[in-house]
Amino acid sequence: MLVSMDRLTGSPVLSLQTGHPLCSIESPIIDPFNMRVAAFYVQGNLLDFRPAVLFAQDIREYSSLGAIVDSVDNIMSPNDMVRLGQIIDLHFDPIGIKVQTVDGDKLGKVSGYVVDTLNYDIQQLQVKQGFWTSLTNTDLIIHRNQIVRVEPDKLVVASTKILNSGFNGVVAKAGSS
Repeated sequence: MLVSMDRLTGSPVLSLQTGHPLCSIESPIIDPFNMRVAAFYVQGNLLDFRPAVLFAQDIREYSSLGAIVDSVDNIMSPNDMVRLGQIIDLHFDPIGIKVQTVDGDKLGKVSGYVVDTLNYDIQQLQVKQGFWTSLTNTDLIIHRNQIVRVEPDKLVVASTKILNSGFNGVVAKAGSS
């Protein structure tokens, strides 16, 4: 299921074991090398430590009720987790990052993104164009296949010529089908 990150944030995390809410999703921890949510920071009154993380792979299912996990044992402290610590240290958040084509054309900034809840890959980026461009055009939706590379300060996507031709139906204007 494709879900906007705005919808995931604030969702309850429910225990399959007890059926009760354990905490709620606070924010994602994103691995920029594969554009995947590796884990989520979570918060709640039942947790004895802070920060607390829930690995995306430990979520059995995401539904209208929230994220369902086996038990509170799936929620851990990120201390002493070397690989996750390396991702956390990158502080990668696609919101607000500039988007440009390989030709150097500036498309705008990421204003939102959509995640696939089967593997927590970021599937689509919503790009808000500059003020003057936004007067005549709507936001762009860029599929993950169009991302050429991720840099600390920008995302580089396929050429404008490909984007404008609607190549492979991958890039579309928001609200179009």
